[in-house]
Amino acid sequence: MLQRGSGSAEVANWERDYYGNRVLHWDQTQVNYGPRNWWTADEHAASPVKGPLPTGPTGGGYTLGALVAEVLDNTPGKIIGYPVVDGRPTIELSASVPGSQFQFWVDSRTYQVIRTAKYFTGGLNVPPLVSDYDWVRATAALVNLINHPQVPAGFTRVHVGQYYTNK
Repeated sequence: MLQRGSGSAEVANWERDYYGNRVLHWDQTQVNYGPRNWWTADEHAASPVKGPLPTGPTGGGYTLGALVAEVLDNTPGKIIGYPVVDGRPTIELSASVPGSQFQFWVDSRTYQVIRTAKYFTGGLNVPPLVSDYDWVRATAALVNLINHPQVPAGFTRVHVGQYYTNK
């Protein structure tokens, strides 16, 4: 589950990746709070996986853990500082992969990533993508929210990918 924005700009998205008959599926639900609508979709790969199914988490290559692992598995990271971020002491790491440079700020007590920055190299005039993360303790209510899409009463179901219907 991913929530971003607030108020009328808030969007909540749930995605569950799974294998059905050896075919990778992406089951998604998105709730758009501004236009008060939502959509759901179940997309799938064009063909079954050949050979053994991959081990580990299904899909999810866009998650924070997968991003950090992919970058640091492919290039050595370097500690470049120990700044305080949002009042928390951190360890700042830098690593480069073809086309991008990453910085990760990791809480020095918990080792949880609290900020990432992706800088585009190679002459692209694109601002860096910066994301901040807050980690909360798991509760039964939070696990239920993450695992079960929740569409508020009165929201209108729209076509997949449709967002602005009330303009």
